Amino acid sequence: MLLDTLAAREGGGILYMKELLDYVRMYGQVHHWSILTNRRAAFDSAGAFEKYVAPRPDVLIRSFWLESQIREICRRSLPDIYLTTSIAPERLSRRVALIAQCRNMLPFQAEQRRLLPIPRRYHEILNRHLLVRTFRRARKVIFVSNHALQSLGGKWPWIAQKGEVIPHGVSPVFRRIVSYPSNENGYLLYVSPLKPYKHQEEVVQALGLIRKRTGRKFKLVFVGGGTPAYIQAVKGTAQQLGLEEDVQFVGHVAHDLIPAKFTDAFAFLFASTCENCPNTLLEAMSTGIPVLCSNTEPMPEFGGNDVIYFEATNPDSIADAVSRLVNNPELRLRLAQSAQCRVAGKTWKNSFDRLLEVMEQARVETAAEFGLSA
Repeated sequence: MLLDTLAAREGGGILYMKELLDYVRMYGQVHHWSILTNRRAAFDSAGAFEKYVAPRPDVLIRSFWLESQIREICRRSLPDIYLTTSIAPERLSRRVALIAQCRNMLPFQAEQRRLLPIPRRYHEILNRHLLVRTFRRARKVIFVSNHALQSLGGKWPWIAQKGEVIPHGVSPVFRRIVSYPSNENGYLLYVSPLKPYKHQEEVVQALGLIRKRTGRKFKLVFVGGGTPAYIQAVKGTAQQLGLEEDVQFVGHVAHDLIPAKFTDAFAFLFASTCENCPNTLLEAMSTGIPVLCSNTEPMPEFGGNDVIYFEATNPDSIADAVSRLVNNPELRLRLAQSAQCRVAGKTWKNSFDRLLEVMEQARVETAAEFGLSA
């Protein structure tokens, strides 16, 4: 088994790989696992596995390195499965069962790409082309939401035929960490990297409207790194509105320290319009505070009727959603309890149990095609 983690450089990608390797170490290795990694990715469990380290994280150099090294790596590690969350090397033998994961919808959503700087737009267009090539060669394509499978399967029906939906799990550290109902005097919390399609700027604009409509002087706390230019834009908006003292930019926080940020929050906001399976939304629903989020898919797929929705590009809509919760502890209590129930069964073990089943199926099918021993 060869696990390609080279694309896992931040946020959900790092979390997913860490949880997967912890799972393999805890529940036993059905296969011998080798890992392709880079020096920026740090997985505590990786010390238990054979590692092949790319020379640097730059995507082009990394890709050339992988193409030049993949046959030698396969000769040494003898994989029967190659699992990747990114672009698979063209020189990978067809006798190795290729399983590709679709974890990033940005390359496939032109409207969201237009929010990005021009160089990044072209990067995502190229990424889209290369990902489709990988999906076409793959034995199985793993999606983490029905929305993603339907979106890509509608354009390329052959993807739907080999697609499997395996949503993410939620770490136990996020389960019921807040007493019902949430803190009436708490802050509004948004945990996610600051990027244009996350619409933190519109959330800041909504903060001023919330004050006018409710009389409540909420603090707004952003947790996460992000794009420097966009972070400055959000800070500039806060300053223009006279809210710079009330908007806090915490920056990157280690994942195991994030639960503490929920304990004093009034509500959790999530205004993204480009997601696949948003970890932070599932984690927030587990904590015991009410959740308000974008009405763009796949958020309704995961939130159901247990969160309050708004139009992420409309500050008025965001302000209306928050205003519904003010002085309404009964609604906050109902939302918090029902959201927790909705995600109670989403565990990483369940996700990876299913992943291993799909991996084994792909391995057997590939062995049968080439007359290899299964």
